[in-house]
Amino acid sequence: MSIRELGEIGKLGVGVRLPVQRKGRLYQMSMFRLFYGLACTLVEIFLPLLLLTVCNVCLIRALRRSYRMQVSITTGVILG
Repeated sequence: MSIRELGEIGKLGVGVRLPVQRKGRLYQMSMFRLFYGLACTLVEIFLPLLLLTVCNVCLIRALRRSYRMQVSITTGVILG
């Protein structure tokens, strides 16, 4: 059956069967799957976590600096 015939069958409402692609040679290697999984973990979990941690540290430092400036302006006492 050709692709054109499969498309025609699909138009009639009958289920279209497409060939299933087998896993490639690269993905069958266990070392590749291990390093691919590690790379995905680093990019999808640890990198955003690190970015959020750095942003939160910067935010806390800015809030503390703002508080010290506010206290020094209102009281005339310069803190740390």
